[in-house]
Amino acid sequence: MLIDGIIATMPPRDRLSPGPRGVRTYVPHKCFHGYTMFSTAFGCEEYLIDMNGMLTHTWPVTHSQYAELLPNGNLMADNYGSWIEEVSPRGERLWIWKGPYHHDFHYVDDDTIYLLTHKRGDAQIPGFYPAGKEPRDGLQSDIVTQINRKGEIVWEFPFRDHTDELRQLAGLPWPVRYGSLDSQGRALEGPGKADWAHTNTIEALPD
Repeated sequence: MLIDGIIATMPPRDRLSPGPRGVRTYVPHKCFHGYTMFSTAFGCEEYLIDMNGMLTHTWPVTHSQYAELLPNGNLMADNYGSWIEEVSPRGERLWIWKGPYHHDFHYVDDDTIYLLTHKRGDAQIPGFYPAGKEPRDGLQSDIVTQINRKGEIVWEFPFRDHTDELRQLAGLPWPVRYGSLDSQGRALEGPGKADWAHTNTIEALPD
């Protein structure tokens, strides 16, 4: 959130819910009936459940937090930070792409798979941070990468090449100031974040 010109982040929180787990409410006439697929954060299984929360199928995965069902009935899942893979309904690995992947991908067809990658230790962006607030170990810059089934990189959109455009779209001040919230909800300025874009999701929109 932007408070007094500072991009302030919340303190770390426990990812686990303190309350009961499973389907707690189901009102059939207000629901779209089908199945829900999910994985635990960085887990080893992908789950498919029905509207009552009953488990109907699982796939073995590795350190995964996102997956998509493909038109051919197979699963495409991630290993966060390392690869994306195609897995058969029986759990057999059929295809894999390895690289600096993170957070999300979007399968369009065999020639068009978009994913988020990043470059660690990237050079500083002149004027991006206030003087003296630059990250010491360089930047971690996000890249939208398009690959095909051969594993070839077809196209890339490096965020660092479009910082001014992205900043204007987000309405951020220049230079960019980072900080955190204290217990009173006030923004306290700190050093700039190496992971300056921290993109979480990607989707190909129709023309």
